[in-house]
Amino acid sequence: MFYLAKNSNDVLRIYSSKEFVYRDDIRIVELYQHYKDYPMVVSYTLGCVTMPNDLAQLIFDTFENIVEIDKRATELLSEVDTTKINKGSPMEDWLIKQQEIKKLFNGNFNSNFEKIKKIKENHKDFPVKK
Repeated sequence: MFYLAKNSNDVLRIYSSKEFVYRDDIRIVELYQHYKDYPMVVSYTLGCVTMPNDLAQLIFDTFENIVEIDKRATELLSEVDTTKINKGSPMEDWLIKQQEIKKLFNGNFNSNFEKIKKIKENHKDFPVKK
């Protein structure tokens, strides 16, 4: 999968890179560094909006989105008694998401995210041709 994330077509690069984040793989830092050193702009469709985006930025955004989802899930679930959540309800979905995110946080997620933040801070961005 690492080969696909570096050397495949745009779609496979995007989804392989995101999968490394979700699998809590430490090679995501190397992949992020690669796309910071060799920027690659791809067209990415999110919902109904297609926009050109740098792959390194997509990886960073994926980390930020996971942190944001955890914050929202914590806020929503703090207002509800989690023992009384019905099966199939939207609150159960939030509970499941939060449990999966907590598994990520127990692994390499936080250290990977910190390393990527340092790379982003210390890296001089060059203009990317679109």
